[in-house]
Amino acid sequence: MDSLAARTAQVLDRSGITALLIDGAATWPRIDRNEIPRHSGAEVSLLIPADRFGSAERALGDAGYRRRHHRIRVSDAVHTVTAWREPDDDLMLNLCHGFVGVRDELRFWDIMWEEREYLELADGRVNVPSRPAIALLLALRAGACAGSDRSTDLLLAAGQSFDLPDWSAAAIMAVKMAAVPTFRAGIELLPHGRALCTVVLDSTSAAGLRLVRPDPGYTLGRWLDGAGPVARAADVHASLACSWAHMVLPLVRTRLADHPITEGVQIVAPPTVRGQARAAVAAALEARHATCIERSLILQRFDAASGRQRALIIGVTSPAAGFEAHAWLEGDAHPDRGLREVIRVAARWN
Repeated sequence: MDSLAARTAQVLDRSGITALLIDGAATWPRIDRNEIPRHSGAEVSLLIPADRFGSAERALGDAGYRRRHHRIRVSDAVHTVTAWREPDDDLMLNLCHGFVGVRDELRFWDIMWEEREYLELADGRVNVPSRPAIALLLALRAGACAGSDRSTDLLLAAGQSFDLPDWSAAAIMAVKMAAVPTFRAGIELLPHGRALCTVVLDSTSAAGLRLVRPDPGYTLGRWLDGAGPVARAADVHASLACSWAHMVLPLVRTRLADHPITEGVQIVAPPTVRGQARAAVAAALEARHATCIERSLILQRFDAASGRQRALIIGVTSPAAGFEAHAWLEGDAHPDRGLREVIRVAARWN
């Protein structure tokens, strides 16, 4: 099947047609092979820009490929598939444009092409999607094909192999191509998928979404020993809470730079407060060198979500003692440096 993909891409390339391999060899290297479902099958699907789809069909026909099925329009989205057989080996491939659950087909192609990588196969090099783009495609397929065991199993395999930055980047792409409902439906099939949606799709802006993209070097295991992919049940609460802290810290910093703390800081609720979630938040804030006031505000919000309304306290030493300031939460230990309370900020969340 890899050879079929490479040979067909070369046929199209000779006609000046770009193609992206979006199944088979493009997917499996990005998923832990131990997680691939046995009934997943092998398939070659080449994505073509919509305005070159007719030319691509003619190029395959001229090269001796035989069309097995006429065009199929999948669901109510812009997604067309034709099935072809290769002239020599009688292997079958799919030629497609658009994708299930995607409303903006032109934007879909532009984004997928921007995200392309190169995969060297035995018979040549092919264009393939990046890891986040593969995560996006698997979520869209599972979300649009509810009840399909193959699509769901592939998505669950991806959940064990892809980390939060992959899903977060996939969410950004879903918004840009107007595919959020289907993407969300797919993500929610994952273990703890609703909590994952809270991290990558935060419904607080006027458009219904605020996008959160972690720094390129961010990994879930960076803060916690043994923390693995976001969907791993043993670590998921700590991982999601850690990701939430990473997300809200720059927002808190920006707000504090322009407004006094007494005006309040709006912080979205954490996706989970269970297990080792609070320890994960504290560890993430320490790793990101959060100031005492940033740390206290974020932990205040976390504690409020778990039902503990705790005041934030700011204390200072006397000028004669060198004047130092420190922030902490009521009930927490604080340095015994002769600090005198000057500001108390009650928790503002229910």
